[in-house]
Amino acid sequence: MSKSTAETLCSYMKYVVDYDTGANAYFNGETAGKTATAQSGIYSDGEELLNTWFTGFYPYSSPEYAIVVMCEGGESGSTDVVRFSGILLKKFPLFHSENSSVKFNTLTQYML
Repeated sequence: MSKSTAETLCSYMKYVVDYDTGANAYFNGETAGKTATAQSGIYSDGEELLNTWFTGFYPYSSPEYAIVVMCEGGESGSTDVVRFSGILLKKFPLFHSENSSVKFNTLTQYML
């Protein structure tokens, strides 16, 4: 992939968070990502179960973190997983500080 194509894709991902389906993942104007909803082929009570996810990166201007949140049996990528992604992204400063005593495995406490 060319640098130009990568930059274009990144700008589209930023648009998704700033103005579209990824808005609940917005954090400091520096988040970029994409929501998705996929059919699973599995049915429950006549309704197909969906798999939803959000994938993105932060900060947009100088990426340091990648994030992927997936939900089996979700409703849509723009609702269930984006909301959680936003909560998680707001905790990133705890892990970002060079002087932070917070360890990476502490991140799991935000998954419940």
